[in-house]
Amino acid sequence: MDLSFCFKYRRYISFALTLLLAMSLIVTAEVLRARTPDKAKKDDVIKLSLITPELPKPQPPKPQPPKPQPPKPQPSKPQPPKPQPPKPQPPKPQPPKPQPPKPQPPKPQPPKPQPPKPQPPKPQPVAEPAPTAPKVDPSVEANFLKMLLIRITHNKHYPARAQEFGITGTVVVEYNLDRSGRVLSLNITRSSGNKMLDKAALDAVRGARFDGWPTQVWKGQRSKVFSVNVEFNIDQ
Repeated sequence: MDLSFCFKYRRYISFALTLLLAMSLIVTAEVLRARTPDKAKKDDVIKLSLITPELPKPQPPKPQPPKPQPPKPQPSKPQPPKPQPPKPQPPKPQPPKPQPPKPQPPKPQPPKPQPPKPQPPKPQPVAEPAPTAPKVDPSVEANFLKMLLIRITHNKHYPARAQEFGITGTVVVEYNLDRSGRVLSLNITRSSGNKMLDKAALDAVRGARFDGWPTQVWKGQRSKVFSVNVEFNIDQ
């Protein structure tokens, strides 16, 4: 065994040896007691006392010397500012010397305005007389309007339900007709008060077949608006 180890733990080793010795004495006494008769005297009993050695008290740790502190930096003293040499000033510009004005040539005078010369009067154009429209025979227009009414009346159908309930009335239909006799648009300007009669009046105008306009009437117009009264009367 290493001597340094024994020297370091010598107290613990001595305690262990003492403990072994005490245990061996106790075992020996118990063996002797078992062999001795019961009437043996009490004085013959070996009294043993176990003395427990005191354990060494732990030593307090030795105080460590304080570590040296680094020196604190000393604030540097402000240095006085060094005097600066004066900067050279740029030379101030001198105002230019006034020059004497050069003589100017005389300005030309504008010519005086002359009074306007009288102009001879222009000849006025002679207005040509407006061409007079050729007179149209009124009977031609009347016959064409009569033909429109006959075609609409011939195409009119009285609704059977309105006849059954005795419903009568007059519908005013306005329609736009071109020169070929084609209906461009139509609408009701005055209703009869009944939807069945109003629809029948529109169907009568829309489904009628009209002839073209007479060539001598309404010249210059591509279409013309006409109005017709479509009557629904049971007595008819």
